[in-house]
Amino acid sequence: MEKDKKTYMKDAVSLRERKLKNGGSSFYLDYWYKGVRHRENLSMYLVPEITKIDKLQNAETRKAALLAKAKKAVDLTCGKVNMPKLKHCEMRISEWLKGRSEVLLKEGNKRKSKKINVLRTYINNKNDVSLNQIDENFLRGFIRQLKLAELVPNTIWNYFYSLITELNYAVRSKIIQENPVKYLSPDEKPSRTKVKKEYLTSEEIKQLINTPCKNNLVKKAFLFSCLTGLRFSDVIRLNWSMIHNNQLELKTKKTGEVIYNPIPKQAFEFMGEKKSSGLVFPNLNLTTANRCLRQWVKDTNINKHITFHIARHTNATLLLTYGVDLYTVSQMLGHSDIATTQIYAKVINEKKVKAVESLPEF
Repeated sequence: MEKDKKTYMKDAVSLRERKLKNGGSSFYLDYWYKGVRHRENLSMYLVPEITKIDKLQNAETRKAALLAKAKKAVDLTCGKVNMPKLKHCEMRISEWLKGRSEVLLKEGNKRKSKKINVLRTYINNKNDVSLNQIDENFLRGFIRQLKLAELVPNTIWNYFYSLITELNYAVRSKIIQENPVKYLSPDEKPSRTKVKKEYLTSEEIKQLINTPCKNNLVKKAFLFSCLTGLRFSDVIRLNWSMIHNNQLELKTKKTGEVIYNPIPKQAFEFMGEKKSSGLVFPNLNLTTANRCLRQWVKDTNINKHITFHIARHTNATLLLTYGVDLYTVSQMLGHSDIATTQIYAKVINEKKVKAVESLPEF
């Protein structure tokens, strides 16, 4: 008798509501079929009840939803349900992500492959479920795992939505029925905090050039980065053999993108004596460099939190300020997605608004 009750519960169809932003809600069916949980959107919606007509409309919609529920229960009992064939349902999520990482690596997408491998480190024995068991509770557990790792909010957001992207791929590939992220409320999903993109103006760069720095190599490397937009990881790898006819050819360490950029004339002033090979900025350390930068900026009376990476932000804003188009700036910085470059364009627009607002009345 107990066994029959358990079977009945698995085959039962539940009618559920999902709250919508407009104050209404939508109906969906929640049921088990052959050991796999399914959720089926009915495309039936309740509207906020403001008038009598709204109440009558909602009453009719509820009746239609209950009929759909009853029909689904009958279809399940009679075996008349044709579900899409799901592949690899029993595979563990960690195993599947490993396969995805290997495929992406073969396709040349090293950055995404590496990110998926990082995702796998946050899948442990407790949440390493099979693909057909992925639901909103799995996602809640994954979010908890990220928070326990004491990651900053933006990193949690990044890893969470990287996983969501992979689950969307699994749905398109008919590996899983649906992405359970739609069953999480907005409050449950990680949010990204807005980070101010600090940068230096051309006047502030002039001030830095005219202010002594305790470590002259750090000063030269930072100013070179302001003019070229190179990350610290690429500045320390920069070799004279990568420069031909005043043009730089470099495969960036972070993204693997190859950039072919002309080097501004003034940037050569900070590179020292030209050689055929060898590191341009040898023996640089990021921790030491940032410590040096803070004191140098303080001596210059610039009231901004400056790290070496700010040089890259500075280069982007300078290029956009002086009329270089967004696509070209994106290519010069080696961005794999132009949306990353658009963040700097917003900074420039804010500067334009302030400039217009500062005009006197006539």
